[in-house]
Amino acid sequence: MVFPGVFLIYLVQTGTAIAKDSSRPLAVVGYVLLVAFSVCYLLALPGPVADETRHRWALLGTMVALFAAEVPLAHADAFVMCVFIVVITVAWFGAKAAPLALVFTALSVLLPAAVTSWHQSYSTSLDNGNAIAIPMVALAMFGFFNVLRGNRALAEARSEIARLAAENERIRIARDLHDLLGHSLTTITVKAELSRRLGQTDVAAALREIREV
Repeated sequence: MVFPGVFLIYLVQTGTAIAKDSSRPLAVVGYVLLVAFSVCYLLALPGPVADETRHRWALLGTMVALFAAEVPLAHADAFVMCVFIVVITVAWFGAKAAPLALVFTALSVLLPAAVTSWHQSYSTSLDNGNAIAIPMVALAMFGFFNVLRGNRALAEARSEIARLAAENERIRIARDLHDLLGHSLTTITVKAELSRRLGQTDVAAALREIREV
């Protein structure tokens, strides 16, 4: 959680835009939405909370809704939040998250330029960095989470090898004990039979065999 969580520092850009583009009452709402978004992001990172499918979709849907609510308050700088949504989708779905990353990248360029009151052009939308940050972060997180999955699979494989080695050792010990017990019982049976026969002709030898038994 630490490495993806470090990216939350970039939400400062959205917070600054809220103060600039919204009146004070609305700015408070914007900050509350931003905090709620950050909490959802941390909860949505791979871990016990987000393991179940229903929790995943609930958290992702909440993040998208919070982003949509933040857009009128932070304008173009609200699209920084798309970076975090993309991180979560890449963490969960891997390469399947590529279409969503492309959609958010396109929106970060087209929507600010389409809203005339924001005084943005296509060149300005490109200059704010979101069009580059969203796909680049998606690629970086794809590699990062693949490494995590590989390490987890390796750890599970090592654990399974250790379990199988312990199981094989138990089987070997059980087999050795079985062989030893079988040998001992066979020896007891032979010597007991021998002492019975010797008891009729050589009592001393019979007693010696019984002692060995």
